[in-house]
Amino acid sequence: MKKKTMKVFSLITLLLLMSGCVKYNINMKITKDKKMNMELIMAVSKNLKEQADSNESTTTEEQDEEAIEKLKKEGWKVEDYEDEDFTGSRLTKDFNNIDEISTSSITEYDFNSLVQEGKESKYMFYKKTENGKTTYVAKIKANTGTTTGEGEEETENTETTTSDSETEIEGGESLEALTKEMTKTMDVKFSVEVPKVISHNATSVEGNKLTWDLTKTKEDEDIEFEFELGEEEKTLPASKKNFPIIPIAIGLGGIILFIILITFIAESQKKKEKIIQEANTDQTSTVPIDSPTIITNQEQENNSNTSNNDII
Repeated sequence: MKKKTMKVFSLITLLLLMSGCVKYNINMKITKDKKMNMELIMAVSKNLKEQADSNESTTTEEQDEEAIEKLKKEGWKVEDYEDEDFTGSRLTKDFNNIDEISTSSITEYDFNSLVQEGKESKYMFYKKTENGKTTYVAKIKANTGTTTGEGEEETENTETTTSDSETEIEGGESLEALTKEMTKTMDVKFSVEVPKVISHNATSVEGNKLTWDLTKTKEDEDIEFEFELGEEEKTLPASKKNFPIIPIAIGLGGIILFIILITFIAESQKKKEKIIQEANTDQTSTVPIDSPTIITNQEQENNSNTSNNDII
């Protein structure tokens, strides 16, 4: 009886220490060009880490080292993480095209495959095309931060220790109930930002950003959401996404304007020359021209006789 009482006391102490001690966040951002950035934060409270260091005990941070090594081998970048209350690791990975992790059949992704050896979840999205419209559907199993992380083994252990977990403590509350209350204070969330949301079962929404507080979801409830990349992705071929339409349009407009200007100048010059030519023609036609005097032979003879008579 004394041994059982000490065990119950130890479990209660552990749960109290772990209240609000874990931060396990998974964040995703998907853009219209099918690129995706994924961020994983695994951290413990600074208070718990200090307590564990003083007692030389194992913390959640130390238990995550194996998972971090697995992710590093898969191309994740690892850096230290620290905020006002937590300390741990931040892991990030960029995906150039979500089609590489999408399949044409319905699929379910398991977040535990990120950190556990032996679990494989290659495809994260179901790419669905109906009536010429393409959307992406995600169904994610997210039994992460609120369990021990041992999957099926945890179920077996739970069955063998039912009598301990159901042990009543002072006030008639069971350890199982106390554990559930403690997990509610943990920071275990998943969020995704997409170009256009179609449907979802998120616990909170801010614009196109969906967030699931996994301490508030049911134990067997999956993360589900559907999205599309938007009109630009459907109408623009991939080869023309970066086509410099605006600079080319400006250049063509400048050329057309230059041609119009040259044509206008040429026409104006022609009109000016025509006006000058017409003015010169009018002036020539109005000036009188002296007619030459024609003297006949008879007139010349008469004039000659007249001159002779004058001399006589």
